[in-house]
Amino acid sequence: NADLFISIHMNEYSDETRKGAQVFFKDDKKSESLARFVQKELDKIDTDERVGITLSGDYYVLNNSPCPSVICECGFLSNPLDEELLISEEYQKKLAHSIYQGACAYFYENATIQY
Repeated sequence: NADLFISIHMNEYSDETRKGAQVFFKDDKKSESLARFVQKELDKIDTDERVGITLSGDYYVLNNSPCPSVICECGFLSNPLDEELLISEEYQKKLAHSIYQGACAYFYENATIQY
């Protein structure tokens, strides 16, 4: 009975210049909305050239979730600068807080008031 699903990962790519956080979403409007809120918060701590890009992803973990679902790729372990940030406890806390803030913004935007 989860309200949303967030899977947190670290990325890797053959091109070492790729860097930064990126959010993938299940192909539905609510998941896309969640992804955009989380990406917006992650962008505040990451100034790479891919800021603001979210992508629909055909991933088992997303496709088999009954609720809005995203994968947060927090950075590229294949990029030396990202790797240095990702092993920093301070940066990890920033990532966690950004993901939390994005989820809160999603809930706020999608709240239904019941009296």
